[in-house]
Amino acid sequence: MGDGNLYNNKKESQYIRCKTCHGTSTELPLTRQISDPNDLALKMAFLNPVIDLQVGIRSLMTEKGEALWNIRLLPDGQYELFDKASGQRFTFRRCRAQPANKKTR
Repeated sequence: MGDGNLYNNKKESQYIRCKTCHGTSTELPLTRQISDPNDLALKMAFLNPVIDLQVGIRSLMTEKGEALWNIRLLPDGQYELFDKASGQRFTFRRCRAQPANKKTR
């Protein structure tokens, strides 16, 4: 879906999951530092007038290495998501480890 590949169905094309942004109880979400002024993430953000993305910001990325340019890691360990239409900011944290005595479903 938009990546140049043909898929048999929608499920095959979807790879962004909860863990992409929130991580798991044992792994942090994948991130990458925006370091190249010609980075595709900067070009995408430039086209959106409500999001200010700059070199040096650490953004989330998919398992395929694609930058989620509207989500960044903050210095305090929280993540900040920008609504692409309004620019409204939402903060969230990664998943936390389950306590040893808590059963999972």
